[in-house]
Amino acid sequence: MNNSIGNPVRREKQIFRKENEERYKSLTCKEKEVFELVVRGNSTKQISEMLFIASNTVSTHRKRIKEKLELFSSSDWFKYAIAFEIPVF
Repeated sequence: MNNSIGNPVRREKQIFRKENEERYKSLTCKEKEVFELVVRGNSTKQISEMLFIASNTVSTHRKRIKEKLELFSSSDWFKYAIAFEIPVF
């Protein structure tokens, strides 16, 4: 197997994770739970129903996650998911 492609990708992931570990650790347990459900493609309403919390509460968690992790696009969400080994499927 040729690892010439895998190694730079793995290194990039490790660098991203190291640079952003404190930000990710700043999320509460509930924010991490919401984060995982968002990257798995769930809507605010679906997350609300799954976690038995109000949609407004989910929206607040999403807003705080975006602020804490400085997420500007959906690809930013996935960068964190990949770096912190959060299953997206």
